[in-house]
Amino acid sequence: MPSSDAHSSSAGSSGTRRLRVQRACNVCRRRKRRCDGQERCDLCAKHNFKCTYVEPALPLELNGSVAELYEALQGPPIPGSVDYVGMLKVQIRVAEVLLEKQKAALKEGGPGVQVILNVIHQLDSLTTHTPLPDDLTFDEITTSFQSMSITDRTWEPGFCGKSSRAALAKYALNLARSGQVSSPQPVAPWQSGRKSRTIKSVASKSVPSVTIPRPTYTFPDDDLLRSLVSLYFINVNRFLPLLHNPTFEESLTQNLHKTHRSFAKTLLLVCAVGARYDDRVLPNAGWKWFNQVNVWEHSIERFPTLYDVQAFCLAAEFLDATSGPRTSWQFVGFGIRIAEDLALHRFRVCRGAMAFEQELEKRAWWVLMVFDAQISATLGRVTALEAVDFNQHPPILCDDEYWGNPDTTLFMQPAGKPSIAAFFNHLIELNRILALSCKILYSTKPRRLALGLEDDGWQEKVVRELDSALNTWFETIPDHLHWKLDSPIQDDTFFDQSAVLQCTYYYTRIMIHRPFIPVIRGILDPTHLPSLAICTTAARACINVAEMQQQRRPNTPLRFGQTPLFTSAVVLLLNLWGGSGTAVAKTKDLHDIHRCITMLSAWRSQWPSVDALIDALQRLVALDQRPPDHQLGP
Repeated sequence: MPSSDAHSSSAGSSGTRRLRVQRACNVCRRRKRRCDGQERCDLCAKHNFKCTYVEPALPLELNGSVAELYEALQGPPIPGSVDYVGMLKVQIRVAEVLLEKQKAALKEGGPGVQVILNVIHQLDSLTTHTPLPDDLTFDEITTSFQSMSITDRTWEPGFCGKSSRAALAKYALNLARSGQVSSPQPVAPWQSGRKSRTIKSVASKSVPSVTIPRPTYTFPDDDLLRSLVSLYFINVNRFLPLLHNPTFEESLTQNLHKTHRSFAKTLLLVCAVGARYDDRVLPNAGWKWFNQVNVWEHSIERFPTLYDVQAFCLAAEFLDATSGPRTSWQFVGFGIRIAEDLALHRFRVCRGAMAFEQELEKRAWWVLMVFDAQISATLGRVTALEAVDFNQHPPILCDDEYWGNPDTTLFMQPAGKPSIAAFFNHLIELNRILALSCKILYSTKPRRLALGLEDDGWQEKVVRELDSALNTWFETIPDHLHWKLDSPIQDDTFFDQSAVLQCTYYYTRIMIHRPFIPVIRGILDPTHLPSLAICTTAARACINVAEMQQQRRPNTPLRFGQTPLFTSAVVLLLNLWGGSGTAVAKTKDLHDIHRCITMLSAWRSQWPSVDALIDALQRLVALDQRPPDHQLGP
């Protein structure tokens, strides 16, 4: 064999020269020359170098150019190469400094991570930043454009931002008014050869076949009407304070719905939503009043008003409970567009009677934002707007009965009196964390690249910051909204509100860590986050809170409870099948899943849309392949 021959040949010549060394001499290695491995190689013999093989072999991780630099610095200098070696030492030192900086940057995260962390830090509270003067120009733009109407009818362009053509026209108008150009004379429509263009003439020309039917509204009997309105304000408006209760009741007492079509439309939708909580009109509660309302009346024959925004909010609330989140999400989107058209997303300084309307505008805007965050998370869709796209202030922390009137001091909550309105502001903050978490952690690859989220471990850094923001939010909950176990002295309203905040808090925690559950993320992309344990703990806690709320308030379904309960049940199923808990713990998890199904089933009459969730959970539980002795029936 060739190996035997080579061995014999080398053995036979051992008396005349040393065995051939299987590695290059020190000089040949430094010069990257091929070495014949003799006792004194040809290169060393030719240049009279000392031919040695005494340097230890380099570690395997030092290879390529790094290994060569290491050898050059550690070995004896080559004649005439002292300057070269010194230069290499300087270069290596520079490389070490750069490497340390790179390591530090990786610990902190790249620029994309830093931007996201800064955004998360701003979620700690709903701050009321003073708007810049440039942010208030939209009022001036609208006013300027209205003054340019060529007819007696004021043209209402709606909200016009800085990039609008109206803003450009405003600059031209300001230039004309500054005296730098001669004042233009008004041009009558007949002189310009153009007809007067009101919104009706435009609509009739562009859509001549469209007519808006105006059917006569049919309201419930007076006793039922009053009952449905009361049920709405007790079960819905205390959690989503869209309407001002005293003002609404006063308008109803004055029979405004018989003469004011927009208020009549709002009243019908309030009846439709309130009917979900009245046993007298179940199971088809609300549809007879909801179907009478055409929320699109404003689109052709008139400009939208606050009533129209409120109508979309009420319609979204009704459809979410009946038809499901998909249809509701569409109505929320339409409502947001109309609200933007009315500039409800921008803060304005108002006083007197206008302060009343502004507060209702703020409420309507934030109701849409809460709907958008929650339903978008439910459907796995992006929200219509980000927090940086608007600068509306949060609602005032003042309950409805203390709003006062334009002739007295406004919005004075009595000192020391817990506020029902505080719940909504904390719900807004919590949903901002939820929306941002979904937008970052569930984003598409193009969005991550646009944000610069390409650093190793960026997700863990962001998750830690989101967890911190969630913890900070939890610490700011006022005492009357803290979840108190077995506290009979707590007011029913505050009890229900605290249960909603607690369950939504646990749901948000799950949504932050859900992408990192091993069975979801996959074993090829592990993290150091104990996400399954965190999600499982939050799911169990959420179920416990929901069950306690149902036991104390059996006729009051937990607001926003459908998705948190469904999510908690599925998380426990994932732990049941992919976790490492004991058989006893997994049996308890299965029991908790059946508790979820039981609670959701109890809400069927008020929220028919839960049927799909119940069916999905039952089908998933039926897939459990464990032995019968490890299973537990409902």
